Amino acid sequence: MSIFRATVLTVALALLAATPAHLHAQSDMRSVPNEGPTEVTFHLVSGLIDAPVRVVHITLGDREAPLDTPVEVRGKWLRTLRITVQNISTKSIVTGSVTLTYPETGDGTPGKPVLAADLGLGRPPSHWYLRKDGSERPRGREAQETEIVIPPGGTMVFSYKGPDNSAADQDQAGAYNTAGKLTRINILPNIIFFADGSRWSFGKFYIPAPAPDLWKEAPATEFLSK
Repeated sequence: MSIFRATVLTVALALLAATPAHLHAQSDMRSVPNEGPTEVTFHLVSGLIDAPVRVVHITLGDREAPLDTPVEVRGKWLRTLRITVQNISTKSIVTGSVTLTYPETGDGTPGKPVLAADLGLGRPPSHWYLRKDGSERPRGREAQETEIVIPPGGTMVFSYKGPDNSAADQDQAGAYNTAGKLTRINILPNIIFFADGSRWSFGKFYIPAPAPDLWKEAPATEFLSK
C-alpha cells in the first residue's frame, strides 16, 4: 500500500509504536445509518509538546463544531468535516496530516484496536524515502499529490478527498458498525514536513541526516518563535 490512501496520509501512523486499525481495512461495510439525528463531540488530543500547528476551526458543512461540545449530526455527515489548522512555526510547511481516532471502537489492545483515519495534504520530501543503506524506497501515489507551501501564519484545511465521498462514508459506517455508535472523534495533529526537509512528529523536531542515521533530533527553538 502506498503512503497515501485515496483520502488518507499513512506515513505518520508508520511512526506509531501501536498503530490503530485503519477503517478501510474493514471488509463488511454496511450503509451509513440515517435514522434520525444523533450527536458527535470532537476532542483535541492534548499533551503534544511544542506543536508547530494548532487547530483553529472544525466545521461540518457550514456549521462550526466547537471542541468538546456535542453537535447534532444526521446521515452521511463525516463527508462534510473540515479541520482548519494554522502553521505557528517559523518555517513553511509542505506536508501535513491530522489523525482522527474513534475511541468507542476499541480499547487500544491488539485484539481490539481503536479505529483511525489520517487526513493528509502535500507531498513528503525526498529524504522521507531514503533507506539506511542509502537507497530509496519506491514512491507511491503520494508523490502525485498536489504540492503545498504553507507559510508561517498560513492555514491548511483537512478533509476527506474524492468526488464521490466514498471513503468518508465507509469510515463512518465502519466506526458505527464496530461500536454501535459514533458520538466522539479525537483529533491529533500528526506528522509535519517543512520546506527544508525537516519534520515534526509526536512532540519532537528532526532534521535530515545522511544514511544510515537519516534523522537527527533538533531543538524546538529552531522551529518556534520565542
